Amino acid sequence: MTDVEFFCETCHFFDIVGNHDDEIAYHKKLHRKYHDNYVNGVKATPLKSDKVISELDGFRVILVSPRSTLSQRKRAERIALRGKMGTDFDFASYHANDLKHEDYPLVFIGIINDRAISFLVLRKTTGTAKVTWQHYDKEATEPIPSLPDVRWGISMVWTLENKRRKGYVKQLIGMASKYVEQDISELAWFAPFTDFGHSLAKAISRNEVI
Repeated sequence: MTDVEFFCETCHFFDIVGNHDDEIAYHKKLHRKYHDNYVNGVKATPLKSDKVISELDGFRVILVSPRSTLSQRKRAERIALRGKMGTDFDFASYHANDLKHEDYPLVFIGIINDRAISFLVLRKTTGTAKVTWQHYDKEATEPIPSLPDVRWGISMVWTLENKRRKGYVKQLIGMASKYVEQDISELAWFAPFTDFGHSLAKAISRNEVI
């Protein structure tokens, strides 16, 4: 019998399976779960171990740090993998075993109706530089003095496609900035950018970027 090819235009799920009813039914079930996470966000039902740092108008922000439970870190990893979809990055921005790095990653997850719809990873960084967007976009090569201090930087930021341009991601970054006691304008941005990240960084840091 001829194999059956699965491809979803929306979530880009692709698979080739044998033409057997039980195998087809199993892969349809896999696709439904994958599609649901892609369109509606990864399920994020409340846990007793949740560290909620903000909750306003149904938008809940929780923090995951290296000290969080394994279940918290595993969930953050699943959300990071969802955020990676649709990018050219080879690896997700966060892994559950990301514990002993000197950059001490902090993950902030934005949740609506028990679904993770936005995701932010902050990391400590050094050797940053402040440049104008004109300088950055033209990929200018002249040397720029490094800033001397250690600061928090945005390693990855993502919002579910159907929740963009609604203020959620700016609210998430604002909560994270407040938590680490560093002004939004002083947060560094890790390059390279996705198109979404580039436009977001320009909207938040209008004149200069670190």
